[in-house]
Amino acid sequence: MSSKTLIKNGYIVTMDARRQVFPGGFVCIDGDRIAEVGPSGARWPDAAFDQAVDATGAIVIPGLINMHQHPWYNLFKGLSEGCKISDWWTNFFWPLTTRVMDPADVRASSYLAGLEMVRTGTTCFLNHIVTDTDEPMIAAFAESFGEVGLRQVLAKELRPHHMEAIQAVESLVRRWDGWRGGMLHMALAIEVNARWRNAGTTNDEVVTRGTRLARDAGLCITSHAGAGPGQRDVTYLNRLGVLESRWILAHGSGLTDEDIHMVADSGATVVSCPTAEAFRGSGVARIPELRLAGANVALGTDGPMVDYSVDMLEQTKACSLIQNLLNSDARAVDAEAALAMATINAAKALGLADELGSIEAGKKADIAVFTLDPPYSAVVNKPISSLVYSAKATDVSTVLVNGTIVFRDGRFSTISQERERQIIREAEERSRRIQMNI
Repeated sequence: MSSKTLIKNGYIVTMDARRQVFPGGFVCIDGDRIAEVGPSGARWPDAAFDQAVDATGAIVIPGLINMHQHPWYNLFKGLSEGCKISDWWTNFFWPLTTRVMDPADVRASSYLAGLEMVRTGTTCFLNHIVTDTDEPMIAAFAESFGEVGLRQVLAKELRPHHMEAIQAVESLVRRWDGWRGGMLHMALAIEVNARWRNAGTTNDEVVTRGTRLARDAGLCITSHAGAGPGQRDVTYLNRLGVLESRWILAHGSGLTDEDIHMVADSGATVVSCPTAEAFRGSGVARIPELRLAGANVALGTDGPMVDYSVDMLEQTKACSLIQNLLNSDARAVDAEAALAMATINAAKALGLADELGSIEAGKKADIAVFTLDPPYSAVVNKPISSLVYSAKATDVSTVLVNGTIVFRDGRFSTISQERERQIIREAEERSRRIQMNI
């Protein structure tokens, strides 16, 4: 018999098509799905449920979705501080990716990344793989995040050396797709960026055959992409005839007007990582222009090797403030638009909008509850704005993934406090060991 959960008395932000909100509202959860959502929970006695969450003084939102994350970065937090993108690429990224991390390293970093994401209200993320992975490595990613209780879309890398046995990649992807009732979805990471092409880690064959594989298997594709001198990644995809809605383009810095319209016309998504891009001084996506053209825009963190954090609430605030400043327009990206990028827009990009991204009956119960009663958030006149601009991500009081309460009142239901301390110690030890060997 499935467990039933009631969330009551909260300011419910559905992020549905009508952008409905229900002050003092309720969410009824039956098993892993939302059964009902509405404006008043008074008619629902607690006794009708296995557990109740009193969200008085809190805002209830769809779980945040991190659309660009490299979990192994958690072992190298802050190492590249002050580096421009060219130095970061040469001095940190390549030396670390060419050193083969073993599955134990991946597990340690993934546990740490998972704990941080759940503790800050993230319920699903896109794991963009840039290192060579085999079945044990996929298992390390899957099992660690699965134990924490975090939903994952794992994008398996595709490289030139895979072309001789692309059927093996397809078989691996199909084996893991849908693992644990949809707690793991598979995708492909196919790089198109000029820097990657020049390094020999991708080429036309990888992009075209990889796109065909994604179409056949019903997968989305993630890639680092942007534009600059001698670099037009969107134009490259369009020239190959593969630019379509399954493409998720990370960063999107420097896109031209023509690029923006190609993205919009294709239905592809651009993922901005505001704090990572600001940290490196590498430019940010032209979000108002993308939205005006009708393109889907989502948000990601990139990872702590760039900007110290995987805090998605921080990304909503940074996105709004940076875009408002760059465009000299206080309404360039408002709080609701930024929250949409971290929820329903992300679900659309993943092809999971029927399952995730909003609080609606029939959808998966991935939900985050943030308290708004600390002094720095009070007085609450506009709850969504208070969440984005005043609240801290650590104000999350309850996180549900797949209908299960995985975090509540400062504690995980899936990981003991002693185990949490062990995870942190092991991550620190492995980070030091790896740094000594590069």
